[in-house]
Amino acid sequence: MLLPSSFPTLKRSTSPKQFYRRFLQHLQLLPDPHIWSILIPCFRKLLKQSSDGFTGDDATYKSASEMIPAEESSRAASERVKQWKRERALKRAERELQRLRAAVACHPHALTRLIEEAYGQRGVIRHDLLKVISSPYSVNPHFDPLPPPLQPLKPPPPAPSEAQPRARKAMPPCRVRAELRRSIERDWSMVKPPLLLSFTALDKQDIYMGSNGWDRRAVENLRLLSTGYDSSRTDQLNKLDFSSLQPHIRRLFPVKRVPRLRETSFAPPRPKATRQNPNIWGFARQLDWRLLSRTYRRFWDKLVWVRPIKVGHQDRWTQCSYEETKNPPEVVLAGPDKQGLKAKKSSKKRNNTPRIEPDRWTEATEDDMKFFNLRSGCE
Repeated sequence: MLLPSSFPTLKRSTSPKQFYRRFLQHLQLLPDPHIWSILIPCFRKLLKQSSDGFTGDDATYKSASEMIPAEESSRAASERVKQWKRERALKRAERELQRLRAAVACHPHALTRLIEEAYGQRGVIRHDLLKVISSPYSVNPHFDPLPPPLQPLKPPPPAPSEAQPRARKAMPPCRVRAELRRSIERDWSMVKPPLLLSFTALDKQDIYMGSNGWDRRAVENLRLLSTGYDSSRTDQLNKLDFSSLQPHIRRLFPVKRVPRLRETSFAPPRPKATRQNPNIWGFARQLDWRLLSRTYRRFWDKLVWVRPIKVGHQDRWTQCSYEETKNPPEVVLAGPDKQGLKAKKSSKKRNNTPRIEPDRWTEATEDDMKFFNLRSGCE
């Protein structure tokens, strides 16, 4: 393994306990138990990986560049590698804290992205959701076509290219395979995974998804937070389910009090200090209950839901609302009925009412009535 010649000197005096305390202070502004159950274990894992470089609570951090001996042995090299991994974990913990600070400061994109990543609409948890959905059908994500639950959510095909195609009698097989592979990758990258799948119509058990295996209670909490603008903050938070949190974390949840930050809000970075579009950053705002409910409401309106339907012995799914996933209607489709289609067409011909009512044409002549085919309707 190649070792870097020199490591950057990190002048830090913050202990993991102080990092964790700052993280919890900012997290209290987001009263969502599911976000707490996702972010807290991840942040504690990063702090645990970086805590070996600390000798005490108030000790200063020892960077890897200060531990380079004159003549390095293999054991010293392995220690340098471990120290480099600790510094990398600490940098990741700092990055997670900055993301949370930006979300709490109500920057337009940061708060929405944090909610989407926690509920599996983007990021690592989205891949976990797609794997859980595909596992009962033995489908390899990003390589095989979409499974039946995701077929109703398949994105529309791309617009045809305006480039002039080559005049050829038949497309070569390699080109056909490449087009099919690109279309499959596009479908997997653009499809929105549903948060819950219910197999009640197909006599199967419900699938509860997520990296921590969240169930319908987390979705009910999300629905309550999306409709929280209609009632007070305390009444709405008292209805939440805190079973996903540990008892010592549950005591920190701000139900009866409104938390306040003890430090300055996260300011927007300079245009050259970020890879993102500088225009998406805004000035820091206070995260009140009204703004939080509006953000959750927009996120709830973008979610997709599917339910199974019976079409003979086939496994078919259709897009529906969240209320239909809880109480699915019993609809059994046996396939298309040709006689029914013919009867509908004949009834349309028989019930061919005139488009223009004769009462509305008081000044029409006899020829006009014949022209509009209204005489036959009156007789």
